[in-house]
Amino acid sequence: MAKRKSIKKMMTFEGRLYKNENSQNVLGVDIDPRMYVVPMELKEVLQFTESSESVSRGFWHDMATGLFLRNVPNYTRDDAAIDFIKHKNSTPYSMRNTEEYNTRMMFWTGFNTVSEMMWSRAVDAQNATITQVNNKLSYVELDFVDFLQTNTKLDSINISDRIIDINLAKITIKEL
Repeated sequence: MAKRKSIKKMMTFEGRLYKNENSQNVLGVDIDPRMYVVPMELKEVLQFTESSESVSRGFWHDMATGLFLRNVPNYTRDDAAIDFIKHKNSTPYSMRNTEEYNTRMMFWTGFNTVSEMMWSRAVDAQNATITQVNNKLSYVELDFVDFLQTNTKLDSINISDRIIDINLAKITIKEL
């Protein structure tokens, strides 16, 4: 049996934070949650650890996150693209059935306060453009950071568990 190795990854991506003025997060009534994110473009994937001892293994200390980061060993652009596709097609970013919808609704209900604050901060700072989709739906483009745990078995990489959900992740507003 092959030994499984756990790899922690920090995935930075550009996404659209949507605000649906009509939604009150009522299951069976609202098509979408009041606030939700649609990942658009992968920016980078880095391996991370919390251990300062990792510096001897090629990690550097990132002052903004407090984590120790490095490029993911033996990880290609194709690997990153595949991981990003899996990530953006997983709950809560995508839903294929009622169970996934319920999960997404619970996730984003807890995220509403943080996302409303992000929205206000982007508008108040006037460094994000609000794009109107229709009279009740609009979005701003922001940078998001998700923390993922992946397990490798031989040469395969599969996303298995989210370490920190986006509501706990560092979120920075994209400078225009």
